[in-house]
Amino acid sequence: MTRLVYSPVLNTFPNIKFILHHCGSVIPYFSDRINIMRNMFAGRENIDQGLKKPILDYYKMFYVDSALHGNPAALMCGYVFYGADHILFGTDMPFDADIGTLAVRQTIEAIDKMNITDAARKKIYQDNAKKLLHLDI
Repeated sequence: MTRLVYSPVLNTFPNIKFILHHCGSVIPYFSDRINIMRNMFAGRENIDQGLKKPILDYYKMFYVDSALHGNPAALMCGYVFYGADHILFGTDMPFDADIGTLAVRQTIEAIDKMNITDAARKKIYQDNAKKLLHLDI
């Protein structure tokens, strides 16, 4: 993600879509730190890093999945950072100890436990994928 943020790709192709795994990994959790470190080093080194907008705006351009094997608190961290429109249902299936079904169950349980509206939950479960992938189902 960071290589894409600092490359010219996202500025050159502002409508490009990337779907990343595991709710964007550590980006939502460390977002304030990323912002502070970028500002600190860019200012100290006086380097033009080619970013035309705040760094976190670039990270928020990505779409992410919900494949965290449960953990509603972690999903909420991703939800607060990316918003309801940028999270898609994902499970890591069949990569789990129960031959595919444990990750699905845990992900559904975690999404259902999130403190979000039913409309936001529906976006995560189906609407975002349908829109992003141009699915007519």
